[in-house]
Amino acid sequence: MKNDEVFFKRFCYPNGCLKNKLGIQDEATLQQTEFHQVIYKMLCLFKSDYQIKDLNDLNHIHRLLFGNLYSWAGKVRQDYDLHKQTNGVDFYAQPFATIPIAWRYINDSLLRPALRQPQISNRQYMELLDNLNTLHPYREGNGRATKMFVQLLARQKGQYLHFPRFQWPLIKAMNAANYLEMQAQVHLYETEQELRPADMEKVPPFDDCRRTIGGYPIAHLQDYRDQKDAILFNLYEGWQPTAAELAQVVEVYQQIKY
Repeated sequence: MKNDEVFFKRFCYPNGCLKNKLGIQDEATLQQTEFHQVIYKMLCLFKSDYQIKDLNDLNHIHRLLFGNLYSWAGKVRQDYDLHKQTNGVDFYAQPFATIPIAWRYINDSLLRPALRQPQISNRQYMELLDNLNTLHPYREGNGRATKMFVQLLARQKGQYLHFPRFQWPLIKAMNAANYLEMQAQVHLYETEQELRPADMEKVPPFDDCRRTIGGYPIAHLQDYRDQKDAILFNLYEGWQPTAAELAQVVEVYQQIKY
């Protein structure tokens, strides 16, 4: 109990809101601020030609996404463990004491061989995604940084990972290290390849058939995927944007120049 209290005081204000650089102590306001800042950074990453070189790029991506808000952004856990619960299912992250060993394994045995290949198999992507999920190296934002990491890696290889609108089946598959079920949830495509009809989803705010987000049409396939993924990866965190906020994402994306 004492350790739990120390952990709480270290990272949270008395009301439970995460401590942040902006001093925001209202959770709803922080969530909204985080949504806008993280999505903007994701859109910038997608529009850049970011190249994954090794696992240290995960630190860089996490710091880029969350560095304006949190002092621990991009810093690997070194003195505390993480336990989370989703829909009644417990998740225990890699113990901090063994993170260096797991980090070397992921970098040397999974990532480096993949980087040397012209393209990467879906099985390899899922194994990488599962191991990064177990690693959970940061206080928060692990899922978003990890998905950005593997999606940017896929783009680097001329590929695209189509994540499902609803994540719970994928979470259960990752918790069980069931790579076959993970591959059934996340589908691999070539960069310019249209989705197969069976994979197209029409679940608000997305319509893959019409390429609309919140009703706003997006002509180019890559533009649609960039904006959809930036929103989708944040929807997994529980935030539900308004129609006006979705329109703002579309507008901001058009203004980003590289």
